Amino acid sequence: EILRGGLQSIPVGQFEAARTLGLSPWHSYKDVILPQVVQRTIPPLTNEVVSLIKNSSIVSVMAIFDLTTEARNIVSETAMPFEVWFSVAAIYLVLTLSLSGLSAWLEHKLGANWRKL
Repeated sequence: EILRGGLQSIPVGQFEAARTLGLSPWHSYKDVILPQVVQRTIPPLTNEVVSLIKNSSIVSVMAIFDLTTEARNIVSETAMPFEVWFSVAAIYLVLTLSLSGLSAWLEHKLGANWRKL
């Protein structure tokens, strides 16, 4: 859905300009359209990934180990709930902040100047 919205946000003039330059449909998408779609969809895609990470602690949809389940096991074995839960919170914080930072870096690197229009 995010990619479809990104594709629909590209002005029709971009398609027409690529066709006017004599580019094939494949090259039009590869060289003109898709770079713009990537620029426009990085923020919402990152938001979805961060949301998935945050929600994985609740609904356990993460394919790798679930931190919340492991934390419950450790708390039951060690009887140290505060230390364990603060550690889990720190891990989730590091994951989400690193993904947000990566997204900001990619946006900057790809030159997301279209927002300034």
